Amino acid sequence: MYKIEREGCLNAIIMFLFMMVLSIGILFLFTYFAMLLWNGIVVDLFDLPVITYWKMLGLMFLIKLLTWNGVNYRQYEKDDGHTKNKR
Repeated sequence: MYKIEREGCLNAIIMFLFMMVLSIGILFLFTYFAMLLWNGIVVDLFDLPVITYWKMLGLMFLIKLLTWNGVNYRQYEKDDGHTKNKR
């Protein structure tokens, strides 16, 4: 019984690490494609400078900070003990 629990825990840890690596990889790919779009389109249209990968990552982080609302707890309302999503 202990072996089954240990294997389940080990599988959960491996899955967590895999998801973390996958998430970071997707972030890096998204940043790379955003940099390519910026350097291919915005530079020519608006005569702005070419940016590096790390500047694009910082720009995306800044945009996320400036546009993030936080968690909106008001969208959930309890009704008879059940949580419903209000739209």
